[in-house]
Amino acid sequence: MKLQKVLAIDDEKIVLESIQKILTQENFEVDVSLSSREGLDRAMSREYDLILTDIRMPEIGGMRILRDIKRAKPSLPVIIITGYATVKSAVQAMKLGASDYIEKPFTPDMLLSAAKRSIEKAVGEEPEKQELIHKDEVIRVLERAAVDSEFVSGSYPVCITTARMLFRITI
Repeated sequence: MKLQKVLAIDDEKIVLESIQKILTQENFEVDVSLSSREGLDRAMSREYDLILTDIRMPEIGGMRILRDIKRAKPSLPVIIITGYATVKSAVQAMKLGASDYIEKPFTPDMLLSAAKRSIEKAVGEEPEKQELIHKDEVIRVLERAAVDSEFVSGSYPVCITTARMLFRITI
């Protein structure tokens, strides 16, 4: 049976040791990184079946790591682990493509369950198709949002001028 390769990224050595101990006992091959920058580099350059990353780290935050990994390797499952769990960060993580979100301190069963579930789901699904959105389509949507109050949900105003600057286009 093939060992599942896992990379754990966290700035707390005790957390990495716990993850390594728990997963190694269940026949996972575990790499660890105390440096978020080094961890991101490893995730991009090596083959893993699962990534675990903390949210709050000194060099690069876990949400950025999640975003960068999902852009480069959309089918690679990433689990967010955090000692600062909030609904907002959980929603953001899921929107960015996290396969799970675990609050510290976690139990061995919580970690194992999330890891196995994430890998099984990734193996069984094709990655979401990544398509480019044409800049004219973005402008049409923003223009409609600016004049149609039913089209925009929430209370954030849409700024077409900013969109034009971001896309460096003129209408």
